Amino acid sequence: MADSSSASTSSDTTIDYEPVVSQRGRGKGRGRGKSTSARGKGSARGRGGTRGKRKQTGTFHLGSDEVSRLNHLKEERKRKADDLVDRLSEEGARKILKAVAEKMPSLVIDLAEQLQREEGPSSPGPDEPDQPNQPHWCICGRCREMPTDSSRVCCGMRPELCHSIMPEMDLTITDPGVLQLQQLYRNDVFARLAVLEEDVNASMRHAAYRQYVLFHHGKLGQGERRPVPSCATWVIRDKYPDPNNYYIEYVPSW
Repeated sequence: MADSSSASTSSDTTIDYEPVVSQRGRGKGRGRGKSTSARGKGSARGRGGTRGKRKQTGTFHLGSDEVSRLNHLKEERKRKADDLVDRLSEEGARKILKAVAEKMPSLVIDLAEQLQREEGPSSPGPDEPDQPNQPHWCICGRCREMPTDSSRVCCGMRPELCHSIMPEMDLTITDPGVLQLQQLYRNDVFARLAVLEEDVNASMRHAAYRQYVLFHHGKLGQGERRPVPSCATWVIRDKYPDPNNYYIEYVPSW
């Protein structure tokens, strides 16, 4: 519009006109006209109406009657289980315990360890004589002397329940296939660069230490550490030895 007004002052014959193209820029049909309200802030799209908002859902709460009924059912089921156990013969209880151990061995081991902690350490039986080189801090009878105080740790179990002789020690902690799978999952650079036998064994020992901690303590937070008992440590070292008998001892995280 500014160009057209200046042209009209220079000549009387100049025709003042408005190009049709301007109707696309500021007209009512397209561009920034009134129709944009329907596209930008209208109720159908964008920020308006129901689109983009989550529906409010109600919270489900049990009534006091339902809670009482569920608690009663739990108590009734526990009472029936206790009655069945009380009526079992010694042979029947042994069969059921073996069946549970076959399906859930970790559960039986955890319960046995809990019972061991409640009863406390026991003295060796007639078939379990004291070992002459057993450290004074060892309870299971299978530990060896360690060079540092932080590594002088025992599993705390009776000899027949020592962690070092449990089936899981061979199946999930020191098995080479399991350890290699763990190293592959962790993308263990130390394992990938190991070429010499001593380096391979060192990487397998570190993987076995991690596997033991994971099995007995679960996943730890960043910076947290747990010592591997001496009895289990030497099972790992005996299976993956260092030719120079050089081992890095446990360093606590505090």
